[in-house]
Amino acid sequence: MRASLARILVRQPDLVLLDEPTNHLDIVSLEWLEGHLLESSSAYLIVSHDVSFLERVVTGVLALEDGKVLRTQGGYSQYEAERELREEQARAAYEGYQRRRSSVQAFADRFRYKATKARQVQSRLAGRRRRSRHPSSAPGRGPGVPIPSARALGRAVVLVESLDAGYGGDPVYRGLSFRVERGDKVALIGPNGAGKSTLLKVMAGVLPRPRVTSASDTG
Repeated sequence: MRASLARILVRQPDLVLLDEPTNHLDIVSLEWLEGHLLESSSAYLIVSHDVSFLERVVTGVLALEDGKVLRTQGGYSQYEAERELREEQARAAYEGYQRRRSSVQAFADRFRYKATKARQVQSRLAGRRRRSRHPSSAPGRGPGVPIPSARALGRAVVLVESLDAGYGGDPVYRGLSFRVERGDKVALIGPNGAGKSTLLKVMAGVLPRPRVTSASDTG
């Protein structure tokens, strides 16, 4: 992945399309990629969920929202600010529409059977029906994803003590110990091949705890 990415970038093409380029990069490779993008004269169209990466390297955002493409100049934080402004304007327009609709209905209910107001009532109701064909939609951020509550644990949610692990005689960890408490937000970093995914899988019970073997173990 890194070799293919490097081969494309060093050719300096007019346009480069990158789909989630940070997915398989370690920190060193990511720093190199960011530096290259900032210095390159090529145009880049990047699909990524890495907000921090986008904030550091992009000069504009194309957002797919409600079946349309909206363009924002600047980094991701500028896009977020403009999105919040659009949502606030949409919310105000929607609330104004609902107030006007309630007012028209209240007027109609009050004067529906009064002959002198009949024409005015019909005119307001007709106007409301025309507007209701394309009402302002309530703002939102898309469908929610329900997440069930998990069983509360004790204060220490992860406790690793003296973990020795490796494959085929090559140690990945020796005497690894650490503790994670409820509410902690911890980053697990390291170069590719350092064993980050293996550690998570061992902690989650997906993988059995691998044992470092030696010549004496195998006879």
